[in-house]
Amino acid sequence: MSPETKHTVDVLLKEAGTNDCDVADRKLSSLTELGLNDKQISDIKPLASLTNLTELGLNDNQIGDIKPLASLTNLTRLSLSGNPLAPKTCPLSPESICKWEPPAEP
Repeated sequence: MSPETKHTVDVLLKEAGTNDCDVADRKLSSLTELGLNDKQISDIKPLASLTNLTELGLNDNQIGDIKPLASLTNLTRLSLSGNPLAPKTCPLSPESICKWEPPAEP
């Protein structure tokens, strides 16, 4: 496992509140919303199995490739502002699911 993948797994374990991967997988797999903003994540492959997610926040990380999220077909909102993404191509349909810019201030 690469250091980048391990970091993402560690963040997910912390989010699940356990060090047991099986327990974390069950807990995280049932989530519909997940916020992983500003966690220094660069490898998002470990998120590909979280197919129940409808909202995913990944703002202010180090993500360069979002293709691994193509399996998250239930997503209705994917927040990606503050990542070094190029090109900004959304792997999901409709592409309006992907939000590249931070929300406007009220």
